[in-house]
Amino acid sequence: MTEPLLEIGSLTVTYRGRRRRSAAPALRDISLSLGPGETLGIVGESGSGKSTLGKAVLGLAPVVSGTVRWRGRDITSATARERRALSREIQVVFQDPYSSLNPHRTVGQSILETLAASGEEHSPQARSRAADLLTRVGLDPTAFDRYPRQFSGGQRQRIAIARAVLPGPSLIICDEVVSALDLSVQAQVINLLTDLQTDHELSYLFITHDLSVVRHLCRRVVVLEHGRLVEQGTTQRVLDHPEDPYTERLCLAAPVLDPDQQRTRREARRAAQAR
Repeated sequence: MTEPLLEIGSLTVTYRGRRRRSAAPALRDISLSLGPGETLGIVGESGSGKSTLGKAVLGLAPVVSGTVRWRGRDITSATARERRALSREIQVVFQDPYSSLNPHRTVGQSILETLAASGEEHSPQARSRAADLLTRVGLDPTAFDRYPRQFSGGQRQRIAIARAVLPGPSLIICDEVVSALDLSVQAQVINLLTDLQTDHELSYLFITHDLSVVRHLCRRVVVLEHGRLVEQGTTQRVLDHPEDPYTERLCLAAPVLDPDQQRTRREARRAAQAR
């Protein structure tokens, strides 16, 4: 049996309020795993703890208890130096690529800075790899010397993806990477992620509220509600035959194109909420 890349065990994350005595648990006793080459969907409504889970893996959330293990090694309390080394293996793509790209640096400079921890960012080989990646994600080679403001939202997201892939990671955390894009651009980015996963043997922790995207990309899915894990399993089983009432309501809330089917789903959702 293949060992998991990422294991999260009984993880609890709590954010402190303005008053020291007040605390808001964002995640409560979460356990899950992610295998090599797998895409694991993390779904739930706003405030369910999806993004906090990704931040905990990246060391950006206050873990109260539990563990985050990478390739069997506990990285829950990794030092800043250890985190810099881990950045070669674990990368992230956020919802808003413009906020994660320095507007005063060219696209090429922003992409190459992901190699700073290894000291490779100024090498000719790194520049060549970055330029090749920009072409691979569907951008013109001239993009390398241009600035983020000169690109559309979809193009900036492609730049952010190229930036995440450049160090050669095994895991990319995708935090709502297509939710701000038009539907046609969403499809292009999803296809790009699928192709890159095959080419670079990537695993994705895919955080989203869009169940249709989860159906397309993810083999397994985890459902969060108010920081609790309420259900997990294969995508087909969880979305087609949900066992938890919250998952059922979440599935019924997903829009469909057929108006009659949508009306039936609304009625079914009202009945589920009344139970």
